[in-house]
Amino acid sequence: MRGSIRTDGGRFFIIGLGSMVLLLLPVVGAAQKIKMENGIPVVYNPKKPVKKAGLPSQLFLRRDLLIGEAAGDENYVFSELGSVQADNEGNIYALDSKEVKLRVFDQTGKFLRSFLRKGQGPKEVQLPARMIMTPAERLCIYDLANRRLAFYSKAGECLKEINAAKWSFIRMRHDSRGTIYADSLVMDIKSLVLKLMKFDPELNLISTISEFARERRPGKVDVMPDRFVFEVAKGDRFLWGITSKYEIHVLDPGGKLVRKIVKDFDPVKVTDKDKQERLKDRPSVPITVEYIFPEHFAPIYATIIDNRGWLYVRTNERDEKGNCVYDIFDEDGILFSRFAHPESEILFQIRKNKMYFMISENEEGIPQIKRYAAEWK
Repeated sequence: MRGSIRTDGGRFFIIGLGSMVLLLLPVVGAAQKIKMENGIPVVYNPKKPVKKAGLPSQLFLRRDLLIGEAAGDENYVFSELGSVQADNEGNIYALDSKEVKLRVFDQTGKFLRSFLRKGQGPKEVQLPARMIMTPAERLCIYDLANRRLAFYSKAGECLKEINAAKWSFIRMRHDSRGTIYADSLVMDIKSLVLKLMKFDPELNLISTISEFARERRPGKVDVMPDRFVFEVAKGDRFLWGITSKYEIHVLDPGGKLVRKIVKDFDPVKVTDKDKQERLKDRPSVPITVEYIFPEHFAPIYATIIDNRGWLYVRTNERDEKGNCVYDIFDEDGILFSRFAHPESEILFQIRKNKMYFMISENEEGIPQIKRYAAEWK
């Protein structure tokens, strides 16, 4: 059973579907459509944003903080930034993966403290691969070498450690109930299976949300393989997709699909120059190894969600200056704005109209953190 809802001048049009009547779906722009498919509203967005009443349409970024120096006070010199997070007060948490150190700065960029103890014993970290700030404002670190999740208070106290030896996590997110979402790579003789899973607070598996397999081909390396992207939004809604499809699935806290967000896009061709850029930093390999590239870039590179529930999708599209283009969707999945930003700056978090970017190395080879004020018009 299918139908659609159209809007005009901010008013709702109600269309009956047999014995069903659709109500209370959000007003969308003239170029956007919401269709009911298998009982689920699917938002179809055009290639370009459509101005939505009550929302701004243009985003301007003004840099207001830079942390990271080449030399001097060691508290401001990073060896290898692995993750950047911020709390509700604007304090900044910078994970230095190489030094196994987590540094804390206040909202002005002043160093406050550092913590983490390197090692393989209890309350020690060996190889911190990921760090996120949970909704309860706990810092969760995925220790790849010790195969566990370590939870710390903002003051640096190790609160809990959970054995994660069964999994090979790539990314993770938490909701306000302590639920953990993570993707993990599972290998067998014939394939590599990427699974997106939901766990309880003690890392007991609740369900597998989605999975797909990559064929293992001896002597061939996929340089740009598909990945999962996922975020936890307001109300513990869970948003997820696969990079090769511009489709975002929205689940309620119980795991039920309640909405899909779809966007039209122009495929971006992978050029010889793109291939060279992605191979230049790879270690030397035997001549028998063949690197495999797709014909086109995936439409999605990464996702971030802000405290309002707006979804930012970094695409593989470039503007005329070569900057990465980000699409911005409101809580209902309506594409209402976009902006471009340098590829070298990686967006890690958006909180209270502040955007936190990490730079692995600037032009002088210095790892840095940049914060921008988001100004809307």
